[in-house]
Amino acid sequence: MEMATFLEMAKNTREVRVVVQGSGDEVRTPIWIVTVGPSVFVRSYRGDNGSWYQHVLARRTFPLEIEGTDVVVSAEPVTTATTHDDVSAAYKAKYPDEPETPEMVSSPVVATTLQLVPTQE
Repeated sequence: MEMATFLEMAKNTREVRVVVQGSGDEVRTPIWIVTVGPSVFVRSYRGDNGSWYQHVLARRTFPLEIEGTDVVVSAEPVTTATTHDDVSAAYKAKYPDEPETPEMVSSPVVATTLQLVPTQE
């Protein structure tokens, strides 16, 4: 999938699903997705303890279900404070009335910010 298509889908989708293998079964975990400029980001609501997050960090490439389509993406941890701030602002703008939003911009969750890029797989 082309980056422009992925970016547009991410802008228009409130929830995606991370696809991981768990105990022999496929597990699809719903998460929120945001965009900042030409980039796509996700965070783990459970911080470092999120099982999908641990799985993704170990593999760095995984399927993401977006708009009913599985897209293989690569994930890179984000450590830049400016990007963290921009991603937090994107979460507040996209999910302003959700009770989970304050947690999504808290320090432990901000530390799990991942940038996603579709691969050619």
